[in-house]
Amino acid sequence: MNKRLILSIVCIFFLIVATNSIAGDEGKKVYSLGTITVQDQLILPTRQTGDSLYTGSSITKKGLELLGTPAETSIYSALSILPGTNVESLDPYGLSHSYTRVRGLKDRYIGMTVEGVPNYGIMSIGAREHIYDTQNVKSVSLYKGASPADLGTGSGNRGGAIELELRRPEDKIGAEITQSFGSDDFIRTFLRVDSGRLPTKTKFFASYSYSKADKWKGEGELGPRDHITLGLSQEFGDKVNCDIFFNFNEIERHSFQSLDYDEAKDIDRNYDKSFISEVTSVASKNKDYYDYNHEKYINRDLMAIIDVAVSENTNLSLKPYYSSEDATTKGESKFMVPAPGGGKVEKPGIVDKIKDLERYGIIPELSVDFSAYTVTAGYWFESHNLEKYMKKYFTTDNDGLDYQGYGYYAENDGNGEIHSPYAKISGKLDKFKFQAGLKYFYYEEPASTGYTTNKITKQLEENPAISLKAVDYDAFLPTAGIGWEFNKNSEMYFNYGRNYMRPYAYVPVSTNYVGNKPAFDAANMTLQDILDKWEMETSDNFDISFRYHSKNFSIAPVAFYSKHHDLLVAIDDPNVINPATTKPVSYHQNVGDATSYGFELETSFCPSKNLIVYFNPSYTEMSFDDDFKTGDSVLKIKGNQLPDTPNWVIKSGLIYTIFDFEISPVVRWVDKRYGDAANKEEVDDYIIVDLGIKYSKEDFWWLRHASIGLELKNLFDEKYVGAIYASDTATSVDYYAGSPFTVIFSIGGKF
Repeated sequence: MNKRLILSIVCIFFLIVATNSIAGDEGKKVYSLGTITVQDQLILPTRQTGDSLYTGSSITKKGLELLGTPAETSIYSALSILPGTNVESLDPYGLSHSYTRVRGLKDRYIGMTVEGVPNYGIMSIGAREHIYDTQNVKSVSLYKGASPADLGTGSGNRGGAIELELRRPEDKIGAEITQSFGSDDFIRTFLRVDSGRLPTKTKFFASYSYSKADKWKGEGELGPRDHITLGLSQEFGDKVNCDIFFNFNEIERHSFQSLDYDEAKDIDRNYDKSFISEVTSVASKNKDYYDYNHEKYINRDLMAIIDVAVSENTNLSLKPYYSSEDATTKGESKFMVPAPGGGKVEKPGIVDKIKDLERYGIIPELSVDFSAYTVTAGYWFESHNLEKYMKKYFTTDNDGLDYQGYGYYAENDGNGEIHSPYAKISGKLDKFKFQAGLKYFYYEEPASTGYTTNKITKQLEENPAISLKAVDYDAFLPTAGIGWEFNKNSEMYFNYGRNYMRPYAYVPVSTNYVGNKPAFDAANMTLQDILDKWEMETSDNFDISFRYHSKNFSIAPVAFYSKHHDLLVAIDDPNVINPATTKPVSYHQNVGDATSYGFELETSFCPSKNLIVYFNPSYTEMSFDDDFKTGDSVLKIKGNQLPDTPNWVIKSGLIYTIFDFEISPVVRWVDKRYGDAANKEEVDDYIIVDLGIKYSKEDFWWLRHASIGLELKNLFDEKYVGAIYASDTATSVDYYAGSPFTVIFSIGGKF
């Protein structure tokens, strides 16, 4: 059946159900956020404390429940309902990688904070979205484009910012448990126990979850994933409150095999292609052995939130934190080695990326309410040691790997630091609202001692050519917004903000330098010279929005425009010539500029007490402003749509309640995309339909709440290209098959 016909049928079904539902308001839950009150919404407008404009979107508890199992372990999956986002996961359970773009920007450029405390890592740089259980999260918010000045955003927020608000310990003693089973031997157990409020004004909770599944194709497993969250709240009199949270996550998972473009074009034939299940006698094939392609992450996070009511209109908060990550990622690779007759040949192998990250810091913040306006000022300080290494192995003609030493090894000489003071002011004059802020971001990369591997002994040797002095980067990041409240149900705003991205390609540029050292020597250039020229990537973001909300209906159209500056792009340097090929060498330089624009629409319609209908379309254009010279040729990408960025994405669905049952069909249509920057590798559009059925009962026997749920993912078993892994200037692309029809059954109770 034609995909667009399926979409039309489902949308007509939604309309018929909406039209024929019996009107009524009894039994509805009511959510209140500031001055906005709406019924049983999946998405709510949100703002930072001290702001006057609602410039973000928050996924409510109801929205998280609708998104089901994948959103329990993947923050990006929790954002998939929002317009302007395109989330592609490699599996149906949220246990493998998710590749996400927000308004055309990759997830590595999206900042993430937990209660304002930044979450990020390196190699690859960006948020660690898989290390939380959303059953312990109250809401997930996304600021697309401009981000509030006081929102800590880790390594950068050029693609926007995510904020998680944690669920505090409950006032009443209790427990909750959920047990899920599904296709491909999926199992997930979640347990949380709350102490209730004790006579000492203390509350605490402890939760544990275990998740695991077989990969839906080929050998290998996703998991086990073990997760622990602990939370404690303590009041000290009427003025001071302290919340402490500890988060531990450990996961092992095998990788999925990618497809090239020819295979992706014939997705029906290559849908089940996977890594080989056994080592063979052919070395070139063994890089595709499934157990050579896997990863393991261990993350620990400890944070405290200390709130002090200094006076009736003055509040002081302190947020000290500590975070660590130990991780290893093994994957197939190809190495260029000297050929016996001269030149170089390709050698198959495995690369093991090792991360040993440790971060600690504190964010003090003072907020003063002057009635007509509010002033907030704070300072984010972080000290970190972000060690990363890369080992190389050749595959052999038998069982085993031939260790070739380190492809990258550097020791930091001390810690790096972040200093980021910020201040903002907001207020309201009758129906006019305003807010403005300024953040200064300063980042220092510590000096490091570089090493290379002796080709004979495979031992590390210090290499002054890749040893580096400390380098620093900084940027001023202003924000400003104005709004007008027409009445209690409608308002509009115009918002501007400058976002940033700190440099992130240290390993690629270092290995590139070592591989082309004769060319750089001839040009009298050191690795230090390259890094000294690097700058912060920045973007200027403009949004204009109108919001209307009533008891049963809300609509929020947004138009956006962004200019992105000084993007790191690997291009030729005519002054650096490879003596063997007489061609220029390409390396990362801040030469890219890009433009994006489009619009988004959030709509929600509650025609009766038993029906919610939503419709969230978005349109995005994003392209580079110039062509680039690379590989001794011109990469003609000016005006081309960025890879993996569909123009149109439409998300629609409903929740229909009858007695104690909820029925929730969800439709997602993703327009055609291109995998490569030249827009030559076109990927077909697709439609995915999911269906959820849930039975829930309050005060069921000795349970406060009981529920049984059934999730049917990819209901029509559509074979399609889902995730695409490509850089923004990519000519080499990895494509991944989307997940097949999947069944998940869950049962849960609260005591």
